[in-house]
Amino acid sequence: MGGIFIKEQVEILAELASEDFNFIVNDWGFYDSEVTFKEPLDAFKKIGRFVRSKKNSWRINNGVYYISNPYLNISSKIPYLGSFDRLVQVSLTNIDFIKKQLGPIDLIHSHVSYPGGYLTYRLSQHLEIPYAITEHMGPFPFDKYMKNGKPIEEIDLAVKNASAILPVSDSLAERMSSFGYRQHTVIPNMVDENLYKPDKQAKKSEKFLFFTLCGLEKPKGVEDLLRAIALWNPSPEKIQFQIAGDGEDREYFHKLASDLNIDSLIHWLDYQPRSEIPKLMNRCDAFVLPSHHESFGIVYVEAIASGKPVIATRCGGPESIVNQWNGKLVPVGDVKALAEAMKSMMNQIDDYNPEKIREDFENRFSRKAVTKKITDQYRSILDEWSSRSK
Repeated sequence: MGGIFIKEQVEILAELASEDFNFIVNDWGFYDSEVTFKEPLDAFKKIGRFVRSKKNSWRINNGVYYISNPYLNISSKIPYLGSFDRLVQVSLTNIDFIKKQLGPIDLIHSHVSYPGGYLTYRLSQHLEIPYAITEHMGPFPFDKYMKNGKPIEEIDLAVKNASAILPVSDSLAERMSSFGYRQHTVIPNMVDENLYKPDKQAKKSEKFLFFTLCGLEKPKGVEDLLRAIALWNPSPEKIQFQIAGDGEDREYFHKLASDLNIDSLIHWLDYQPRSEIPKLMNRCDAFVLPSHHESFGIVYVEAIASGKPVIATRCGGPESIVNQWNGKLVPVGDVKALAEAMKSMMNQIDDYNPEKIREDFENRFSRKAVTKKITDQYRSILDEWSSRSK
């Protein structure tokens, strides 16, 4: 388990598909176990958590069965404490424990081809059951997972032997196809329509408000945004930009805004808990994030779920989200086009119908829509596997 969106997805699946499926999650994964003393504080935190944790811990939360069997991966040079084989053995121990509680596992669904997908491939060899991989990695694969211009062997084995590969966007599917991997169904990430929804009672600013939410890091295109604001140079009496988030380039962006003389146009919100994001979405007039790369872009979906138009870049994922009804797409790194898009959106904001934006979201990215796509894949995989076994 890694990533809040993966956790939310499995809990939504458990809620909406509980009549047909039980969902079990390995709650101690690859990154929980990875200890490197190059980052001593992180290492000691993980060791402390390991010492405090119970083995074969079993709990149910929001309809999901979680099993935790802690271990540490300290060095690949130390037998038993450092190899991927150890993760496989721990996972098999967990599965044996699960069998005693709920019966045999029918299907494994992992997220990202490495390390999760490769672990799943290894487990499927032992258990002789099918598996699916939802691929989020972008750009696919990361540079560190490339060798001689191709994905590493672990990714290759995971993808080629999966019963289904489920990339989260069309661009990610195309990228995977460029390595010769067969096409599978694109299934986007989902957003909880009950959490993100238009709120007509939300307190609005007298100024036109653009909202940005991201990690304050250069790949998110925050510098492009600041330079586009400076190029447009709107009146601070009429326009405000709220930028929420934190990250390693935070101080750089704050200084850049000052150097560009646009401090009066920007309200830095810093880190915001997830509970605050729906409120911030509803207070804005439009959402803007000019990322340099997104395999999907869940924050754009949260914006349209709230009935807000968005401005994004053609950087991968947004092309599967943004359309003529809900926003504008501009080229990556094109500051002039970004400035023009923001100016145009402000002047034409009445052309964007919040109800139509919301309806489009519900049809494509709501819990109900995405859950059906995923469970249809489960049934298809299990039916095909069953027919092979006969």
